[in-house]
Amino acid sequence: MRLLIKNGRLLDPASGFDGATDILIEDGIIAAIKKGIDSAGTEVIDADGKWVIPGVVDIHVHISEPTRYDRETVRSFGEAAAAGGVTTALCRPSEDIYLDDVADIEFLLSRNKKAGKITLKPVAALTRKFHGENLTEFGDLADAGAVALGDDRNPVQSSRLMRYAMEYARDHEMPVITFPQDPDLAADGSMNEGALSTLLGLRGIPYSAEDVIVVRDIILARMTNARVHISPVTTAGSVDLVRRAKADGIPITCDTAPHYFLLTEKAVEGYDTNAKVNPPLRRERDMAAVRQGLADGTIDAVASAHRPLSTVDKDVEFAAARFGMSAVETLLPLTLESLCSNGKMEPLDVVALLTTKPAAVMGIEEAGAVKVGAQGDVTVVDAENERSINPADFRSKGKNTAFEGTTAKGFAWATISRGLPVMIDGEIVG
Repeated sequence: MRLLIKNGRLLDPASGFDGATDILIEDGIIAAIKKGIDSAGTEVIDADGKWVIPGVVDIHVHISEPTRYDRETVRSFGEAAAAGGVTTALCRPSEDIYLDDVADIEFLLSRNKKAGKITLKPVAALTRKFHGENLTEFGDLADAGAVALGDDRNPVQSSRLMRYAMEYARDHEMPVITFPQDPDLAADGSMNEGALSTLLGLRGIPYSAEDVIVVRDIILARMTNARVHISPVTTAGSVDLVRRAKADGIPITCDTAPHYFLLTEKAVEGYDTNAKVNPPLRRERDMAAVRQGLADGTIDAVASAHRPLSTVDKDVEFAAARFGMSAVETLLPLTLESLCSNGKMEPLDVVALLTTKPAAVMGIEEAGAVKVGAQGDVTVVDAENERSINPADFRSKGKNTAFEGTTAKGFAWATISRGLPVMIDGEIVG
């Protein structure tokens, strides 16, 4: 198949290119990038007035198949990702699919091959069933297709075991993704600890629960020289700790999600369970610190932290509601709108946080760049037209978002995955 993207403004952070050009994709591979490519015998996508960027790489998503089909399946996620401009996603383990053995990895990849729209890569569990006691078989999981390791929202409490995990992962050249929360300090909290949690009568999760684990994992990363990725960072303290660790040459990277640089704990007022996420939404000073960390390069990537849930999970009392937000379809516009507006950051730098940098952090060589010979993963962005976020329009099964009614620019207009259009002008293809 020959596909030609014409007249767009290409922003490619990997090369630093920002300008008008055409892009020709043949048999799933980018064959030419230049102005005036002949359109004879090709399918043409006219990107006049739009941005053309590498396909978005989302390194933090969750899928509930095969346990909970009412949450998110591989098929529904693929359509949601395509609608959001995402062409590569890393599926984290969860209580719905542990990804702690080869069978789980093979199931996910097989289902995506049959029903998916984009490239889906598994993150395998560090320990069996997240119990924090027995390490999984890293080598077998890597051979099956896992690209990283982590127990998601279940941090390994034993520092000794975490040390061994980092050493084992280092020897297999895999990054370790750590969740920055001390479960003892977090206890049964459901929002950020502070005056507002007291006012609402809700048990809080203190900022120290995050900072304590970040300190530990930085120390262990220095000791083991393992690649450690903290996901997500949400407090002023953890951003500063990562900044200092990087200055010391420790192999630490991190990401955050749009809700941590756009919302504060005040979104919980009225007991809105759509704003119940973990880590919780923080204070104004934390949100400002996260924004600064994005601007100065401390934070390496923006990921969606996509955790779609059913009404059964959310339409309950706040303390009983599950943590999570449906976010893969809003990742691109919320990030572009908030970080590019008013000249806060240069467009190339913001695009890098969604494409080139997350691909590099996770060692995904085939993604994150628009260059001749690269895989044909491209997202066309409607950078000018503003519209409102309406969860009823989500392709995801989860409609749980705290951004309902928020207006933004920068929605995906077309998504090309491995050279094939999977979404054009809001319509899923194929």
